Amino acid sequence: MMAKRRYFQVAWRGHELGGILSGNVLSVGNSVCTVEFRATTWNWRASNMSYASTTDLRERFAPGQQLRCVLTEYEPEEDAFWISVKLATSNPFDLADQRHPLGSRRKGVIMGKYNGGVFITLLDDVTMLCRYTQMLHDSNFAIGDSVIAQVQPFNYQRKQIFGKILVKR
Repeated sequence: MMAKRRYFQVAWRGHELGGILSGNVLSVGNSVCTVEFRATTWNWRASNMSYASTTDLRERFAPGQQLRCVLTEYEPEEDAFWISVKLATSNPFDLADQRHPLGSRRKGVIMGKYNGGVFITLLDDVTMLCRYTQMLHDSNFAIGDSVIAQVQPFNYQRKQIFGKILVKR
């Protein structure tokens, strides 16, 4: 056990919490991606891999792909560590209020649906939540449809942008 602890301490020398490391994609499915780092594997859903809404992980990731990861926790006594792929990239919501001012119109693609609305991904990977209106219902939209939406209030605490669908393209 002491030899194992020493190995991990030596292996992690020079890596601090928050440090950028490299991981390897082993396999990718529609909704789960298996990532390997230092002989440990994780099965992550899309929400753990990227800030952007993704309906199919195979569109963004491929087996053999190298990923930047952040070391988020390390406990040498337990030989345990945790990494994050998502935290290795900047959140597209940051400064979105400058790129997408209130009232502006933006083109996006519907990437998901929820009870009462849709998730739209804008060209810079920002996700906008749009509720259905009296004129537009769930049956009017499908995942992959292009739309024009108007930017409405921002929720800075939850890092969300709200919008209103104007036109389906």
